[in-house]
Amino acid sequence: MILKPRNLMTILSGLVLLSLLPAETVNAEENWPSYRGPRGDGHARETGLPVKWGTNDVSWSTPLPSEGQSCPIIWGERIFLTASLRRGEERVVLCLNRNDGRVLWQKTAWTGRPEPTHKMTGWASASCATNGKHVYAFFGHGGGLFCYTVDGDLVWNKELGDFEGPWGTAASPILYKNLVIQNCDADAN
Repeated sequence: MILKPRNLMTILSGLVLLSLLPAETVNAEENWPSYRGPRGDGHARETGLPVKWGTNDVSWSTPLPSEGQSCPIIWGERIFLTASLRRGEERVVLCLNRNDGRVLWQKTAWTGRPEPTHKMTGWASASCATNGKHVYAFFGHGGGLFCYTVDGDLVWNKELGDFEGPWGTAASPILYKNLVIQNCDADAN
């Protein structure tokens, strides 16, 4: 399926809705701390999940103030996303309440002149990663790698350079023990 850029907001909103189950439904793996889940394989161990969705199955819906293609990650009662505003001139990290969809906080990580990107990638494609204490977000050329507390306080950020290529950046941070691992692949040396 080919996604049109004007539909990114609708798609992101849909992903948030479809990725969420009421907290009481998810028992075995309540936290989905990074791209592709707790084991990095894209699978949940939970059984008995719905195979079809209808309008009556939506617990809440929240319009998001920006566009992006990151997957929602979940820790406890919080959902974390990355997004961009003004055609990539501003990169933000969002935290939503898992139970009702309220935006708990939105932090501007970077502002500046956006780098070229592919229309299917955009400027906020990398998903966040969390250990329940900190949230890590990657925006490539748009400010690099950021660390926030789960309450939205900036702890640090690290510029990682330019990443030349036709696709933009989409590699999500990986947490391993006390390390944050970030793929910084580019076409140019």
